[in-house]
Amino acid sequence: MDSSGASHVLQPRRLVSIGGIPVDIVVRANGMPLHGGDLRVTPVVDRPGGPFSVLSTAARLGMPALYAGGYGSGVRGTQVRSHLAAEGIDVLRTATTDADTGFSLVMVDNAGERTCVSAPGAEALQTWADITTYVPSPGDAVHVTGYDLADPAGDLLLERLKDFGSDVLVFFDPGPMSISVPPGFPWSSLEAAMQRADVITLNRTEALSLAGSSEPEEVAREFAPKWVILREGANGAWLLHNGAVVAHAQPPIVDVRDTTGAGDTHTGAFIAGLSEGLQPRAALHLATVAAALSVRADGPGTGPTRAEISAVLARR
Repeated sequence: MDSSGASHVLQPRRLVSIGGIPVDIVVRANGMPLHGGDLRVTPVVDRPGGPFSVLSTAARLGMPALYAGGYGSGVRGTQVRSHLAAEGIDVLRTATTDADTGFSLVMVDNAGERTCVSAPGAEALQTWADITTYVPSPGDAVHVTGYDLADPAGDLLLERLKDFGSDVLVFFDPGPMSISVPPGFPWSSLEAAMQRADVITLNRTEALSLAGSSEPEEVAREFAPKWVILREGANGAWLLHNGAVVAHAQPPIVDVRDTTGAGDTHTGAFIAGLSEGLQPRAALHLATVAAALSVRADGPGTGPTRAEISAVLARR
């Protein structure tokens, strides 16, 4: 997968997350509370979110995965560690002893769309020694998000990202931070991460914020010569490269319950597809089916099994 003239690994051997995994506390909410008011909600699930959905999806599809980020020593940190172990995902570091893992309050409406409020914790408090504990191996696919760059150690993480050689495939998901940028957050960090990235994955709203358009042809030209995955929910996903549209994948029709983690599921399945030796357009179809199947259940970390994906692909 050649994005900028350098020789990159088309078939990564291992998926590594170097960012932070929070715990998602998911509630079902009929609307949003008024300023100064209150709103009754229905608790649904609490489960590790963000990069956990990426890692667990890839692991369920048979790809070796490693979590190289931080986690706390409290209840939520233990929860993250337990869920990673249950998915067979290796953990590189020990727990931060003086803090617990942070959380996101995820409010899901009746259409399955989610709105988040985040409170970072131990996963965001990384030092240079923490970040450099992970030493990349040739063939690693490294995943990082805009959330990670917004953390206190974001500048250190970005410097580490720039150090990775051309034998490491970097996937960057700008995420909602590209829409509601925190005060004082430098846009240059997002730009630098996108410059190093081999693959940029984002949704329509994020594309509009970063590229000034959500039209696939225009997004492709804006991010040329990168590989770009443009996700459009029920309208599927587009694969873009070298300023042109390469492929479009249409998802199966499903009953949408909760879209939390759907984009992360898409990313994890796409990377896993490449690790199997699939060409990027075939990996796009695999990922689009996986993301669609994940929204049938509550919360993050709901990536489907290989058998579930295969059954859908066979029917199509």
